[in-house]
Amino acid sequence: MPRGRKRVATVDASGGTVAEGTMLDESGDLDSLHPFVMGLLQELPATGAYWAPERRQLWLTTATSIFQMIYTEAPPPPPAVA
Repeated sequence: MPRGRKRVATVDASGGTVAEGTMLDESGDLDSLHPFVMGLLQELPATGAYWAPERRQLWLTTATSIFQMIYTEAPPPPPAVA
């Protein structure tokens, strides 16, 4: 698990699990997640519910686009040695 992050299950006001197993920062707050990721997680169906293959593929395609937009693909360059 990345340093400074923890796995949690968060329950929304209606009592439903919003994001079980989500990696959060040290604050443990879902607000630490990018709003696009939050929206994506909120679109997941309930565990064990039917999820039409075309809707599942749409969700996965959307997730891929979001992650490409908000995360870099290359690690940052090493610091310059003086």
